[in-house]
Amino acid sequence: MHCRSLLALVGLPLLVATADAQDTVATVPSPAPVLVETPRSPTTARLLAIIPSAGHIYAGETGTGLAYLGGMVGVVVIGAVAAFGDCLDDLGTLTPPEPEGGCSSTNTIENITVAAFYGIWGWSIFDAGRAARRSNVRRGFTATAFVAPAPPTGSPRRSGIRLGLTLQTR
Repeated sequence: MHCRSLLALVGLPLLVATADAQDTVATVPSPAPVLVETPRSPTTARLLAIIPSAGHIYAGETGTGLAYLGGMVGVVVIGAVAAFGDCLDDLGTLTPPEPEGGCSSTNTIENITVAAFYGIWGWSIFDAGRAARRSNVRRGFTATAFVAPAPPTGSPRRSGIRLGLTLQTR
C-alpha cells in the first residue's frame, strides 16, 4: 500500500506537468506563411480590362480603374441627357417631326457619345498594361532584355529569325 501511495504522490504531479507541457507546445504559434509576389503580366491586365476597371484592379491601381469606369459612366449619362434634352427641344417647336420619327440632331449626339465611350474604354485597356508595368517597377521587378547582337559590318547577311531572351529580376 505504501508503494501505491508513493506512486500516486509522484505520478500525479508528473502527469499534470506533462499535460501542461503539452498545452504549451500546442499553443506555440506556427511561423507565418511566406507570400511570394509575382510580377503582374501586362497582357493579362489588358485582357481583364475588357471588363472596365478589372485590369487596373489586377495591376494594383484600383483608384485609376474606378476613375476610368466613372468616366465611362459619366460619358453615357451626359450623352443620354443631351439626347433627351434635344428630343424635348424638338417637341416644343412647330416644325414637322423627322421622317424617321427621331430627333433632329440626336444622331450626332449619339455618335459623339459612342466615340467618347469607346475612346475611354480603349485607352483604359491600353493603360491597364502600362499600370501592370508601373506596379512591377514599384514592387521591385525589372525586366532585362538580352538580344543577340547584330552581325558585324562587312559579314555576309544571313537570313533567318533572331531570337531574344527576356529575364525578369527582382
